[in-house]
Amino acid sequence: MSTPVPGVLTESRAAGLRPPLDEFDLAIRLETEGVTDEVASAKFGYRGALAMAEAEFPRFMADRSTKPAPVPAESWIGAYARGVSYALPMVICAAALALQGFSLWGGGLDGETASAVGAGVVSSFVIAGGFVQGLASRMSFHLGIREPASALRVGALWAGAGFGALLVSAAIFLLLDLLFRWMPFPHELTAAGFGISLGALFLASGALYVLEMRAAVAAATLAGLMAVSLLVGVLGIPLLASQLIGIWVSVAAAAAAVTWRLSRMTPAGAPPARSFTVPRELYLAGSGFIAGALYYLLLFADRLMAWTAGAETTLLPLLFRGDYETAMDLGMIVFVLGTGWVHASVAAFRHWAGHARVSAFAAEPERLNRNALRRLLGSILLFLPFPAAAAWAVLSAAKFFGLAATPSMERVLLVSLAAYCFLVIGLWSRSILDLLNLQHRGIAPAAAAVAADFAVGYVATRAGSYDLAAYGFLAGSIIYAAGMTRAACRASRRFDHAWFASGI
Repeated sequence: MSTPVPGVLTESRAAGLRPPLDEFDLAIRLETEGVTDEVASAKFGYRGALAMAEAEFPRFMADRSTKPAPVPAESWIGAYARGVSYALPMVICAAALALQGFSLWGGGLDGETASAVGAGVVSSFVIAGGFVQGLASRMSFHLGIREPASALRVGALWAGAGFGALLVSAAIFLLLDLLFRWMPFPHELTAAGFGISLGALFLASGALYVLEMRAAVAAATLAGLMAVSLLVGVLGIPLLASQLIGIWVSVAAAAAAVTWRLSRMTPAGAPPARSFTVPRELYLAGSGFIAGALYYLLLFADRLMAWTAGAETTLLPLLFRGDYETAMDLGMIVFVLGTGWVHASVAAFRHWAGHARVSAFAAEPERLNRNALRRLLGSILLFLPFPAAAAWAVLSAAKFFGLAATPSMERVLLVSLAAYCFLVIGLWSRSILDLLNLQHRGIAPAAAAVAADFAVGYVATRAGSYDLAAYGFLAGSIIYAAGMTRAACRASRRFDHAWFASGI
């Protein structure tokens, strides 16, 4: 009877699995299959498992040239289009606002009601943001190892935890409002209702983006808008109530699309989904959760500073600043265009890393690390002319169409254009950390950026006018870009280790 060859010596090459990093890695794989020193000696004639690995490892190196070619890279334009497509819901809502005067939220509201809705919008992103990041990370992992049933279950766990956090936060807010009378009735219910509803939509849409179902996100948004139009225009239901119902129509459509897609991906006879617990999930994805929550806090900290400046004379603790929001939204056009570049550049980096795995210099760590650092910094240098041109185009269009109607709005627009450019650079560097499963290295830069955003924004708005809150956002974005890029550069110095451990 012949002695069976350990699977690690045959299946790695046959199934296209990642080759061992060195003879020590191969020895660990052999021992995992039960090839101890005694087995290596008795059955295979080697002194031990390490000696067997030392003898077999050169075969893997020799086989590198015969490995199948990597998957062709996605076209840059296609990857860019996929990157900016996440903004489709915003474009649809903006078009609806321009055509009919209202959207899924906002439009035709008095100042106090708009402030309550704005508070709900900001709270939905800040509270749900970390859960969306955790959901995306854990669902992507289980989809990557072809466990769609587990992806559905873990996604439902994170979405449920996020929705629970929204409910608890709203309950705490309503209780405190009952004690301190921050908002007059019914504005506190408006803020809580929109915070919960939009947070739920954010969670459901996040799952669709993980599944690359961008068209479904747009369809869910359209379904909600159609419901609002029907309720307001035909049934005569008040706008706020109609918008809340429309948002939940979008949530239901998105959740149904996620469930349908993952059910279709689960083959007949597939093993049941794994069991998950919240503590274990927080342990596995806690870094991404914290980094995501800080990121969304950075995005909206300046709004909180602008809206609370000079609000002491109003009935509400904050005052929605329509001119400030318009200028910031115009600046966000550069951010949306920049995120397309981030998506395309990360796709190119991933393809390069996958090619490096099967190329000759994969066995040359120093060369690999230098190339990783060169690509990281080179991508930023290639990006710089792009936002400059986009910012000039947005500023010129705003002046031509009279969108920046006051010197204050023009100043906010200029500052936001610069801030969003830095934010995109930080997002690119953070994406590399995510790719290498080093999310924890992005927590400190994100926390420093949030602190700067609040500190600079607070001092500027209390010493001057509310529009100076934009400088807090600029300070936070600069620190975010510098800190994330520094962390990514440090990671690239040991790219060979992080690259191997992350499984790119």
